[in-house]
Amino acid sequence: MTKFSPAILLLFVTLFYGCENTGGPELPPPMPVGPSDVVNLTDADFEQETAQGIVLVDFYADWCQPCRYMAPMLESFATNMKDQVKTVKINAEENPRTASAFSVQGYPTLVVLVDGKAVKNQPGALPDEAGLRNFVADVVIEHGGKKSSIEN
Repeated sequence: MTKFSPAILLLFVTLFYGCENTGGPELPPPMPVGPSDVVNLTDADFEQETAQGIVLVDFYADWCQPCRYMAPMLESFATNMKDQVKTVKINAEENPRTASAFSVQGYPTLVVLVDGKAVKNQPGALPDEAGLRNFVADVVIEHGGKKSSIEN
């Protein structure tokens, strides 16, 4: 019989189960740090809140580990970029109408909207806040933002 080290077994389990809801114990919610610059939306208010300007939308699920990994980066991005980009998040499982409208098939999915229209999307987590900045940089520059304030 082949023996596997605990590290390899853990890696296999992590890769195999990924971001699926396994019905296991609930994960604790992320710790609130203070007032948030990320706006939580629902199907009911999504269109109104995203109709104007540049908006970064995070479609997430509560049980999704990559979504939880991105949460602090999203908060930091929202705080640093609030003068140029509105940052919102929407629970895709609790708000299926909006998720379906943007063809969300996995979590997280990031979408950049300009005046309510999708111009860019990214399925899956980005590695860091610089990745978030790079993801929206060309859209912000094209619509009047300053490149230097985005890339720093």
